[in-house]
Amino acid sequence: MLGQVEGVFDLRRARGHRRIVASPAPSAPDEASLQRALQAAVTRAEAVGERFTLPRQRVLRLLLEAGRPLKAYDVIAATGRDGSQANPPTVYRALEFLTRLGLVHRIESDASYVVCSHSGHDHGHPPLMMVCDRCGSVAETRLEDIDTTARQAAAAQGFVLERLVVEARGLCAACTGAGAA
Repeated sequence: MLGQVEGVFDLRRARGHRRIVASPAPSAPDEASLQRALQAAVTRAEAVGERFTLPRQRVLRLLLEAGRPLKAYDVIAATGRDGSQANPPTVYRALEFLTRLGLVHRIESDASYVVCSHSGHDHGHPPLMMVCDRCGSVAETRLEDIDTTARQAAAAQGFVLERLVVEARGLCAACTGAGAA
């Protein structure tokens, strides 16, 4: 499992509409969980003929440890905590690689990065990223019908859709006091 937020939100049908129900946020991953996540990432990279270099591992580990979205410069600053700060191009290349492999998602609205919480899923459909405006937490789910609807609408206009970004901003259940159902 790569994501530290797996299962934070699940999707349920309620009166014909989709309703998002929150679960409690998990605690920071322990070392064994981090190692399993890093090994899964190495395996995924090797499966597509890519090397999972030390800088890539370091960036993924920082994102896993953070448990929240980080901007590239936050990652760069965090690499300096042990006295060996990474160069910005190295971090940006690592983030691009991790995003391309589907291990990390970029939150477009604020240019931050978060670990994918749905390890092992088909990355053929875009994630719905739900960003809390108060606490900054991010939850992810997949809505296949959003992808289908967007592609149909694009095709009807003669538009070739190459990438779909779906983000929702609001308040998470913890910030609204809704709690888990």
